[in-house]
Amino acid sequence: MASGQVPGPRVAPARLPEGYNDTGEQVTLGWAEVNERLEQSKHFWFSTADDSSSPHARPLWGAWLDNTLYADGGVHITRWGRDLLANPHTQVHLESATEVVIVDGDFTMTNDLTEAAFGRVRASYLRRYESYQPESAEGLFMVKPRHVLAWA
Repeated sequence: MASGQVPGPRVAPARLPEGYNDTGEQVTLGWAEVNERLEQSKHFWFSTADDSSSPHARPLWGAWLDNTLYADGGVHITRWGRDLLANPHTQVHLESATEVVIVDGDFTMTNDLTEAAFGRVRASYLRRYESYQPESAEGLFMVKPRHVLAWA
């Protein structure tokens, strides 16, 4: 493993209901492929729920780095942000319905970025969004995955 690279989670096949997959074949995606999808994604769809369990989904910009999603913006002024402050459990999924990645994770307003890691987050934003990158690490929140589902 390269220096500074964070190991990925254990990969296991999903338990599919009978008849769910018409080919009968199931190929487990390796973490490297799943991680690459997350690293290259431009939009991350956040799913939250308010205190009455009403669902809410919004796309956000962010950067996947070292098995963590870092993002910024409107936490205190948006519905999704207020939902996350009240209930830090969230699902984040990518745009594709054929190259699926769903991250069950936990939101926190604080982050664990070193100065070097923050530089990598800024570079990741710039690659994705061309003219935008976060100004400081203090404005970034993070989502740490508990469980990841992925398939093609």
